[in-house]
Amino acid sequence: MFAALAAVWLTLDVLLDGPLRALDHTVYERAWATGVRIADPSRPLYLVKVAAYAATHFGDRVVMVLLAVGAAVVLALSRRTWRPVAQVAVLLVLLGGAVVGSKYAFGRAMPPVDALHVGRDRSYPSGHSATAAVLWGLLARLAVEHRLRPVLAGPLRALRWAAPALTAAALMLLGYHWLTDVLAGLALGILLLRVAYELECRALRDLPGAPDRRAADPGPPPAPVDGPAPHLPAGRAGGPAT
Repeated sequence: MFAALAAVWLTLDVLLDGPLRALDHTVYERAWATGVRIADPSRPLYLVKVAAYAATHFGDRVVMVLLAVGAAVVLALSRRTWRPVAQVAVLLVLLGGAVVGSKYAFGRAMPPVDALHVGRDRSYPSGHSATAAVLWGLLARLAVEHRLRPVLAGPLRALRWAAPALTAAALMLLGYHWLTDVLAGLALGILLLRVAYELECRALRDLPGAPDRRAADPGPPPAPVDGPAPHLPAGRAGGPAT
């Protein structure tokens, strides 16, 4: 719910030229003032530029699709269920439709030009940020559902939050997106994860490997039965015989 409200709020702010859109320019100017984007190989700052560019690959569509599909296929073959592949497919369809549809609907230009419905660049929302939130979130969920070893599950749980944050920060530092672009992308990604989970629980519930949604909430304990307690032999009533 919070992600949906955040996405609506950010969109209205961009469309109505609200205070966050004004903040976009301040953040962009600060990022440009660091000199990271224009750093050349002769300056130590170039290492920051390389690191920032590498961080954007946490949300790169080609890299993440290959990683997610590869992980899903490995899980499908090892667990003998095609449920992971179906989960990835559902999310990719939702992600592609939502991001592409939003970009064409708003047509916001990339920095430093700030204009809507220009039909170029299509900066809003950030596809890299949404991709990072969606696919790293899915990989972390698959690790939990399939009880992967801690050596794999631990880093995936950390990257679920770190990868989208690093992607968003790198995109702004390099001047590829406005602040509201990346925030909207993150909110959209979190919302899509929730929507996909609800769809999976309904459409894919009959596939092997489906998690039991009741496992986390076993419900109240059974009510006591009226009547005398059953007779137990000595030493079986909860303690040693005396």
